[in-house]
Amino acid sequence: MRLKELMKRYGINSRQTMYNRLKGLGLELQKDADGSNYAAPEQVELLDEFNAHLKAAPGNTIANFTPRAKNGYQPAVGAEPRREAIVTSEAQLIDTDAILSQQVAMEQLLGILVEHINPRTPLWRHRELLEAQTHKLPLTRSDIHQLVGVRPPSGKHVQEWLYDGWLFKRLDWKKPKALWMVAGKITDNELTSER
Repeated sequence: MRLKELMKRYGINSRQTMYNRLKGLGLELQKDADGSNYAAPEQVELLDEFNAHLKAAPGNTIANFTPRAKNGYQPAVGAEPRREAIVTSEAQLIDTDAILSQQVAMEQLLGILVEHINPRTPLWRHRELLEAQTHKLPLTRSDIHQLVGVRPPSGKHVQEWLYDGWLFKRLDWKKPKALWMVAGKITDNELTSER
């Protein structure tokens, strides 16, 4: 059975995990005429037995696995010393997709907690925009989105954008990311005089 088939059979996504199992069991795959690695039927039986051992109880590892000798097949000589080294890596080899999704969930939860511990006041946005105006800070569309919750319109023809009483002016048209500057707060008097 080829390596990809073995990985699919045991629900393993990582080649390294599969190689660690093979190494821990003292198995060496053979190569076929195409140069692809494959496991002999006796090796597949041992891998099946080990996979059943892992699923039998949550604490089962390669360290407490004792293979039954079937068809006279025994793991390669010298496999025993390697088992201790593999035990820690086998125990640590958790599905990386699960770890990443847990990490993303933790980051989102942390963001929610920070927001509740230090909530933004309704004036926060205006203070930040006033500071950007005072220091003439160039802002990207993403920066503005974080501040006001809406992205300015894209396109080279748009040079000014008015949102929630704040006037934004586009600074540069030639760079890949257009930069904007907060031009100022437009009051109701200024709006009526422009009409």
